[in-house]
Amino acid sequence: MFTAEIKDFRLVPYVRMTSKGKNFKKRARRYLKNQQDLALLLRVFGKGKAPEPCFLEAEIRQKSLRGNSDWDNYAKAICDALVKAGIIPDDCFRYLRGACVRLMRAEEDVLRVSLLPVEGSD
Repeated sequence: MFTAEIKDFRLVPYVRMTSKGKNFKKRARRYLKNQQDLALLLRVFGKGKAPEPCFLEAEIRQKSLRGNSDWDNYAKAICDALVKAGIIPDDCFRYLRGACVRLMRAEEDVLRVSLLPVEGSD
């Protein structure tokens, strides 16, 4: 089981981009930088090994949330960072069987990520 708790980190939700757009769109550059930072923090603060296959459980607490952000963009951002960090090989169904992501306003920014074993998997 893999777990990580990262305090004082503000997760940027996934941004759809083209190969050209990631170079000059401000939101895309911000997302990619946030991914790089999160991947490093997951490697540093993460404990344990990710089981295969696994189930993602995440809790995102942030001081302020955009009212028009989709929760699944936050889940995609976490999955992308887990792959970038080398914690899971890919975020396809073979390795990641599902997710439960809780997103809420809080007094401080905290990100908790757990990768749990899947019961009865082949």
